[in-house]
Amino acid sequence: MNIATSWNGVSPELVFLKRGGGDIAKQGFAQEKDMTPRLFVLTVATATAIAGSAFAAGYSSTAPSKASTAASKATTEIAGDTLTNKEMNTAIPLNKVSNAENTLAMARVDDHAGHNLGQVKSVVTGASGAPTAIHVDVGGDHVVSMDAKNFTYIPDRKILLTRMSKAQLQKLPAVKG
Repeated sequence: MNIATSWNGVSPELVFLKRGGGDIAKQGFAQEKDMTPRLFVLTVATATAIAGSAFAAGYSSTAPSKASTAASKATTEIAGDTLTNKEMNTAIPLNKVSNAENTLAMARVDDHAGHNLGQVKSVVTGASGAPTAIHVDVGGDHVVSMDAKNFTYIPDRKILLTRMSKAQLQKLPAVKG
Protein backbone atom coordinates (compact mmCIF):
# COMPACT_ATOMS: atom_id res chain seq x y z
CA MET A 1 0.00 0.00 0.00
CA ASN A 2 1.44 3.35 -1.02
CA ILE A 3 0.18 6.77 -0.01
CA ALA A 4 1.32 9.70 -2.12
CA THR A 5 0.04 12.74 -0.30
CA SER A 6 1.83 15.79 1.06
CA TRP A 7 1.37 17.92 4.17
CA ASN A 8 3.18 21.28 4.35
CA GLY A 9 5.71 20.07 1.83
CA VAL A 10 6.65 16.92 3.80
CA SER A 11 5.98 13.58 2.12
CA PRO A 12 4.58 10.95 4.48
CA GLU A 13 5.91 7.44 4.65
CA LEU A 14 3.89 4.40 5.47
CA VAL A 15 5.07 2.22 8.29
CA PHE A 16 3.53 -1.20 8.91
CA LEU A 17 3.50 -2.86 12.28
CA LYS A 18 2.48 -6.46 12.83
CA ARG A 19 0.55 -7.01 16.01
CA GLY A 20 -1.77 -9.84 16.97
CA GLY A 21 -2.17 -11.19 13.48
CA GLY A 22 -3.35 -7.89 12.00
CA ASP A 23 -1.63 -5.07 10.23
CA ILE A 24 -1.78 -1.70 11.90
CA ALA A 25 -0.72 1.16 9.72
CA LYS A 26 1.03 4.11 11.23
CA GLN A 27 1.60 7.17 9.11
CA GLY A 28 4.70 9.15 10.07
CA PHE A 29 6.58 12.06 8.67
CA ALA A 30 10.24 12.01 7.79
CA GLN A 31 10.95 15.03 10.00
CA GLU A 32 8.98 13.76 12.99
CA LYS A 33 12.01 11.93 14.35
CA ASP A 34 13.96 15.22 14.52
CA MET A 35 11.12 17.36 15.91
CA THR A 36 10.63 15.64 19.27
CA PRO A 37 14.12 16.42 20.65
CA ARG A 38 13.95 19.94 19.21
CA LEU A 39 10.62 20.65 20.86
CA PHE A 40 11.91 19.29 24.16
CA VAL A 41 15.02 21.49 24.04
CA LEU A 42 12.93 24.53 23.05
CA THR A 43 10.50 23.90 25.92
CA VAL A 44 13.30 23.53 28.46
CA ALA A 45 15.06 26.66 27.17
CA THR A 46 11.85 28.71 27.36
CA ALA A 47 11.07 27.51 30.88
CA THR A 48 14.63 28.31 31.98
CA ALA A 49 14.44 31.81 30.48
CA ILE A 50 11.13 32.53 32.20
CA ALA A 51 12.34 31.16 35.52
CA GLY A 52 15.60 33.13 35.20
CA SER A 53 13.70 36.37 34.51
CA ALA A 54 11.44 35.84 37.49
CA PHE A 55 14.45 35.13 39.69
CA ALA A 56 16.31 38.19 38.42
CA ALA A 57 13.26 40.36 39.06
CA GLY A 58 13.18 39.21 42.66
CA TYR A 59 10.08 37.10 42.37
CA SER A 60 8.88 35.59 45.59
CA SER A 61 6.03 33.17 45.96
CA THR A 62 5.49 34.23 49.56
CA ALA A 63 3.18 37.09 50.44
CA PRO A 64 4.99 40.33 51.37
CA SER A 65 4.95 41.32 55.01
CA LYS A 66 3.37 44.57 56.19
CA ALA A 67 6.84 45.95 56.95
CA SER A 68 8.18 45.26 53.46
CA THR A 69 5.04 46.69 51.88
CA ALA A 70 5.38 49.87 53.91
CA ALA A 71 9.08 50.09 53.07
CA SER A 72 8.40 49.74 49.36
CA LYS A 73 6.15 52.81 49.26
CA ALA A 74 8.01 55.50 47.39
CA THR A 75 9.16 58.17 49.79
CA THR A 76 12.05 60.56 50.04
CA GLU A 77 13.86 60.80 53.34
CA ILE A 78 14.28 64.42 54.38
CA ALA A 79 16.07 65.30 57.63
CA GLY A 80 14.58 62.42 59.61
CA ASP A 81 11.19 63.08 58.04
CA THR A 82 9.75 61.63 54.86
CA LEU A 83 7.97 63.06 51.86
CA THR A 84 5.45 60.88 50.12
CA ASN A 85 4.97 60.78 46.37
CA LYS A 86 1.75 62.72 46.91
CA GLU A 87 3.68 65.50 48.64
CA MET A 88 6.40 65.42 45.97
CA ASN A 89 3.69 65.79 43.33
CA THR A 90 2.42 68.96 45.03
CA ALA A 91 5.78 70.67 44.41
CA ILE A 92 5.35 73.80 42.32
CA PRO A 93 7.78 76.05 40.43
CA LEU A 94 8.70 79.20 42.32
CA ASN A 95 7.03 81.50 39.80
CA LYS A 96 3.68 80.02 40.96
CA VAL A 97 4.28 80.88 44.64
CA SER A 98 2.18 83.84 45.78
CA ASN A 99 3.94 86.49 47.87
CA ALA A 100 7.19 84.60 47.26
CA GLU A 101 9.45 86.96 49.22
CA ASN A 102 7.58 86.29 52.49
CA THR A 103 6.44 82.74 51.74
CA LEU A 104 9.93 81.43 50.94
CA ALA A 105 11.82 83.56 53.50
CA MET A 106 12.44 80.78 56.04
CA ALA A 107 12.06 77.70 53.85
CA ARG A 108 14.40 74.76 54.23
CA VAL A 109 16.45 73.75 51.16
CA ASP A 110 16.85 70.03 50.48
CA ASP A 111 18.00 67.91 47.57
CA HIS A 112 15.86 65.15 46.05
CA ALA A 113 17.84 62.53 47.95
CA GLY A 114 16.61 64.02 51.22
CA HIS A 115 19.73 65.80 52.40
CA ASN A 116 19.30 69.18 54.07
CA LEU A 117 21.42 71.65 52.12
CA GLY A 118 20.69 74.81 54.05
CA GLN A 119 18.21 77.55 54.79
CA VAL A 120 16.82 80.34 52.61
CA LYS A 121 18.57 83.57 53.61
CA SER A 122 16.72 85.88 51.22
CA VAL A 123 14.60 85.93 48.07
CA VAL A 124 15.34 88.22 45.12
CA THR A 125 12.23 89.09 43.10
CA GLY A 126 11.69 90.70 39.72
CA ALA A 127 9.27 93.47 38.75
CA SER A 128 6.35 91.01 38.63
CA GLY A 129 7.07 89.81 42.18
CA ALA A 130 8.16 86.37 40.98
CA PRO A 131 11.44 85.14 42.48
CA THR A 132 14.50 85.36 40.21
CA ALA A 133 17.15 84.16 42.68
CA ILE A 134 17.31 82.47 46.07
CA HIS A 135 20.14 83.15 48.52
CA VAL A 136 20.87 79.99 50.47
CA ASP A 137 22.96 79.70 53.62
CA VAL A 138 24.85 76.45 53.06
CA GLY A 139 26.69 76.63 56.39
CA GLY A 140 29.76 78.32 57.78
CA ASP A 141 28.49 81.81 56.84
CA HIS A 142 28.66 80.76 53.18
CA VAL A 143 25.62 82.19 51.40
CA VAL A 144 25.21 81.42 47.71
CA SER A 145 22.83 82.75 45.07
CA MET A 146 20.90 80.28 42.93
CA ASP A 147 18.56 80.82 40.01
CA ALA A 148 14.95 80.36 41.11
CA LYS A 149 14.42 77.96 38.17
CA ASN A 150 16.59 75.41 40.02
CA PHE A 151 13.92 74.92 42.68
CA THR A 152 10.45 73.57 43.27
CA TYR A 153 8.48 74.33 46.41
CA ILE A 154 6.39 72.03 48.60
CA PRO A 155 3.95 74.46 50.24
CA ASP A 156 2.61 72.20 53.00
CA ARG A 157 6.12 71.47 54.26
CA LYS A 158 7.83 74.80 53.45
CA ILE A 159 10.62 72.98 51.64
CA LEU A 160 12.52 74.08 48.53
CA LEU A 161 13.85 71.15 46.51
CA THR A 162 16.85 71.31 44.19
CA ARG A 163 18.71 68.70 42.17
CA MET A 164 22.07 70.12 43.23
CA SER A 165 24.15 68.46 45.95
CA LYS A 166 25.64 70.09 49.06
CA ALA A 167 29.12 69.86 47.49
CA GLN A 168 27.92 71.61 44.33
CA LEU A 169 26.31 74.39 46.37
CA GLN A 170 29.45 74.92 48.45
CA LYS A 171 31.49 75.39 45.27
CA LEU A 172 29.29 78.30 44.19
CA PRO A 173 30.70 81.79 44.85
CA ALA A 174 29.54 83.51 48.01
CA VAL A 175 27.06 86.38 47.75
CA LYS A 176 28.67 89.72 48.52
CA GLY A 177 27.16 91.95 51.19
